[in-house]
Amino acid sequence: MKYLEKTAVDKKVQVIVTTHSPVLASSVSLKSLIHLSPAGPSAIALSTCVLPYDSQAFIDRWLDATKSTLLFARGIMLVEGIAEAMLIPELAKQVLKDWNNAPQHSASKLPTSLEEGGVSVINMSGIYFDHFMKLFSNTELDDVRCIPIRCAGVTDNDPVKDSKPTFSKPVDGKNPALSLVENINKSTWARLYPNKLKTFEYDLAMEGDNLKILSSVAKSLLSTEGPIKKTFENQEQTGWDVITEDQKAEAAYYLLEHIDEKKGEFAQAVADRLASKGVVLKIPDYISNAVIWVCGGTPG
Repeated sequence: MKYLEKTAVDKKVQVIVTTHSPVLASSVSLKSLIHLSPAGPSAIALSTCVLPYDSQAFIDRWLDATKSTLLFARGIMLVEGIAEAMLIPELAKQVLKDWNNAPQHSASKLPTSLEEGGVSVINMSGIYFDHFMKLFSNTELDDVRCIPIRCAGVTDNDPVKDSKPTFSKPVDGKNPALSLVENINKSTWARLYPNKLKTFEYDLAMEGDNLKILSSVAKSLLSTEGPIKKTFENQEQTGWDVITEDQKAEAAYYLLEHIDEKKGEFAQAVADRLASKGVVLKIPDYISNAVIWVCGGTPG
């Protein structure tokens, strides 16, 4: 592929290669790629998307064989880290089941999973929405071309590190991606959904009675007895529906502190618990909205 690309430039000839291979697609620069979509149908040269040089260079470096699946999916979900990438596909099954079982959606069924919907979850390992969303968001100019498939991003509020926000006492976020939300959400194909409180795990813990399950999973990952395990046992046995918001925030913060070094392992264990034991969590709105949007529905 590199040889063909170089030859096309050096000899001034046009070489067309069609592929369904993320490996091949990741081996050439964005300016050489044309995305074919059934929407229209259309052929979008990625060089015509509004990509500043820094965004193009960034995406070129990041389009490895894994992330280049965003060029082949029917929908894209962009996430910040490994925990979201592991757990959201399992949470999505619950979101989609609830949607499809609702009487008002009898004529607008969605797929039963992200996989069935052809949605790829892309772990960006950071908050790089400003770069990636430009491939799908067409708000900067009236005639901007972009990839015509749905793209949803989920991002954290990220207030100061030691804060313990609650739904009645939120704390302003420091995440620079928050400034992108209004503009991206005006576009045809892209949406960016921030959470309300702090981080993915913290917001999940603050919903309903989720701390019982999450504390049980955190406890199962400990190999030794001690005060941490005892605290998780107490949290597992607490009725969180009658506890104050501040007490729940303390417990959610404690959980976040003690899984910080093993978020991936924790997310995988929670996903296994949901898949194998039929456990149900109360899912934060921002996750539900992103899943519904990327699968073709209209949140709300």
